[in-house]
Amino acid sequence: MEAVAICDYQVQAQGDEFTLTVGLEINILDNSGDFFLADIKGEERYVPGNYVKLKRDVPWFLGHIEREEAENILRNAPHGSFLIRNRQKTKPNDTFLFGLSVKNENCPEIVQHYRIAKDEEGLYWMYENRRFSSLDELVLWYSDPQNDPEAPQGAPQLHHVDLGFRGGENDIGKPTPAIALFSFKKEEINELSFGAGSHIIVHKKIPVPQEGRKKPAFETYDDSEWLYGNLEGKPSEKGFFPREFVKIL
Repeated sequence: MEAVAICDYQVQAQGDEFTLTVGLEINILDNSGDFFLADIKGEERYVPGNYVKLKRDVPWFLGHIEREEAENILRNAPHGSFLIRNRQKTKPNDTFLFGLSVKNENCPEIVQHYRIAKDEEGLYWMYENRRFSSLDELVLWYSDPQNDPEAPQGAPQLHHVDLGFRGGENDIGKPTPAIALFSFKKEEINELSFGAGSHIIVHKKIPVPQEGRKKPAFETYDDSEWLYGNLEGKPSEKGFFPREFVKIL
């Protein structure tokens, strides 16, 4: 999804985040959690979610929902209604990151599913002869593909219908920076180790496993004694730590 940076963000340490400058255009691949997975010219890293803004409303993007859930949402929707969701990778080099689910035009009982891939240059496609710089462009073109004589046979015809969902929206608040006053060595697998002086990003919500879902939900937590966060510049290194070991900046 097309987005733009609304605030500068400087990465202090080498890690898996992008440095942002106001106006920088990026594509968002996954907008769940405090940090969004983003793409710039085929390279994937994380960005703080509240530092970027989607260019337009995307009611068709529902994030991490399962295939069956997509079918249930579209079951009573008008023909041509659609949604896009994140796909669970089936193998490490799986390039099909998204799924497109469409209410069949000719058979009202069927919801058709298509896979959307992202190539090494950051282009998105369902059919290899037609590639787009963003999901937004892909959706726009397939909303009126008959204007192109090279439209693939069987290409979906998308109709924009507000399904009443806003997938991927997160009232996460602004992630809070902190600095470690003392070293902390984790004793549990869900804790975060760090040294004195380490810069830490404190999260407002924590991932909570959901029964029957591969992707966790994010919920607020009691932060009176323990905080949850990640090392600055390293979103994958995250966990709980004692509140008294850090100073909120």
